[in-house]
Amino acid sequence: MKKKITLAVVLACTSVAVFAETNNEEDPDAVVVTATRTAQTAFESLASVTVITREDIEDAQAQEVSDLLSMYPGLDVKQTGGAGTQTSIFLRGTESDHALVLVDGVRAFSATTGAFAWGSIPLSQIERIEIVRGPRASLYGSDAIGGVIQIFTRKNNGASAAVEGGTYGTKGAQAGWGYSSETSHLSFHVSSRETEGFSAQNENGGSFDPDKDGFNNDSITIHAGLSLPSRQKIELRTWRAQSETDYDIGSSEGLNQASSIVLKGNLTGVWFHSLTFGQSTDDYDSQGQSTFGPYAFRYITRRNTVDWQHDLSLGTKHLITAGANYLSENSKNLDPLTNTIQYDESVVNTAGFLSILSNIIGTDIQLSGRIDDHEVYGKHSTGQIALGRKLLPSTRLWVSYGSAFRAPDSNDLFFPFGGNLDLKPEESVTTEIGLKLKPSREQSVELNLFHTRIEELISYNFVTSKSENIEEVSIRGIEAVYTVNTKHWQARSSITAKTSQNDTDKSDLLNRPDQKVSINIDRHLGTSTVGTEILLVSEAADYGGGRLHGYGLASLRYAYSISKDLKLGAKAINITDKEYETVGGYNTPGRSYYLTLRYR
Repeated sequence: MKKKITLAVVLACTSVAVFAETNNEEDPDAVVVTATRTAQTAFESLASVTVITREDIEDAQAQEVSDLLSMYPGLDVKQTGGAGTQTSIFLRGTESDHALVLVDGVRAFSATTGAFAWGSIPLSQIERIEIVRGPRASLYGSDAIGGVIQIFTRKNNGASAAVEGGTYGTKGAQAGWGYSSETSHLSFHVSSRETEGFSAQNENGGSFDPDKDGFNNDSITIHAGLSLPSRQKIELRTWRAQSETDYDIGSSEGLNQASSIVLKGNLTGVWFHSLTFGQSTDDYDSQGQSTFGPYAFRYITRRNTVDWQHDLSLGTKHLITAGANYLSENSKNLDPLTNTIQYDESVVNTAGFLSILSNIIGTDIQLSGRIDDHEVYGKHSTGQIALGRKLLPSTRLWVSYGSAFRAPDSNDLFFPFGGNLDLKPEESVTTEIGLKLKPSREQSVELNLFHTRIEELISYNFVTSKSENIEEVSIRGIEAVYTVNTKHWQARSSITAKTSQNDTDKSDLLNRPDQKVSINIDRHLGTSTVGTEILLVSEAADYGGGRLHGYGLASLRYAYSISKDLKLGAKAINITDKEYETVGGYNTPGRSYYLTLRYR
């Protein structure tokens, strides 16, 4: 598999390079806000960042967020079955709960499972995704050891609608409308999607049942804003989804929501503030029949946050960002069969942070620090320093060093089968060096080398049947990304190569392949576009000492513009009908076909 991946990289770079041609349209660099909590272009940012726009989402014709993210560098996706099943995303070889997930700036993952319900938010409700690879605890606090994935929900300007259908009895519909003026805006988007699916497990699974395991999701996103006197503006943002998922031995229902009210504006000509009140809910209810009898459990996380950020510009080369944060989190584990509460715990965390962005004698400097006061684990200080400089107008070199931590969540501490009250917080340091090049207006290259050391990593011990701290873990890796965007061609190829190792016993961390290659190529032919995507993943350690085989997937897509506002899309996924597993004992989609008719 490693030889195939190496060959694929050579082919990808060669094929993409020959597509470069003159393009009369300037492609502006994407603007990101997650890396520094302020607006910067991706080229200027002293971090490894990826921006996925609404146009990228529609062009990819992916079925789920996890399918989309699997094609980007540094992200390993593991899923226990089809749509809606438990999905884990490992960012740069760190744990799945080391990627802080934000929805419109609000923490939206579960404190009881430690994960975000990726199946709950359909791609139809997403306007944009920003991925920052590397620690950001100095700006966001606990959980951002591997990085931050921020989802910005759909904001319409005018009418939009789409219908879809395909393999596994998949069908869906969505519609939205938006209005915007100089003083106000209003937008909503609703969607419904269902699929009959396939059996989540195979014969190697612990509770195999060959029946189909379906999934359905209904969701809504609302945005509203109004300008106020004194150059202030108030905004309301909310996303809410209800889902039902079948498993081999049962089913589950989920309710997920993230809402915020934001007051923002200029206090003076150089002083901008943003006051955000956020609330999120993750309510997961599962029941079924196992070989040991009926089971049922319910996890509930409710989180309230207040975040007040101030940005002070000192001339054109200096920006100071300071803020305070309050987090109140309640998590419950209920047993509906016995009507008992396994645990009901609350925790409060307060924090203050400071970030300085400066340009001194042609060198960009970013300094950031944060102090978190956790109700259970006390005070934790995290910091980050990054330096960057243009070697040439189109070449930028940067280095960074940052620390991060993660406090054990309720599942780690209190879960009846494996909880451990003696756990210590996880702490990490990451060193990174990056090179960004723009050989021409149409091409860009990004190279990143990183090393992360994590102390007291929390992991489930199958021998003692409880969560325990691992003394030290080391992760080393390299990422390379090459993109081309011309009048007739769009292409992106990337490779991630890394090692994720338990330094105590020299074993590989579970579910983290050493190598991944992704290739995306699109050819524009007037009113039509044809494209392909290839994903190659090397083998990885699995539970129980086994190994998951590496695999390669290929897909084809086609889009046709019927009119200015109406587009037809078609996609064939896994065209070779490859059988593979991302988690041992769980099935993945075979060859499948989908059609989408979209109006904007």
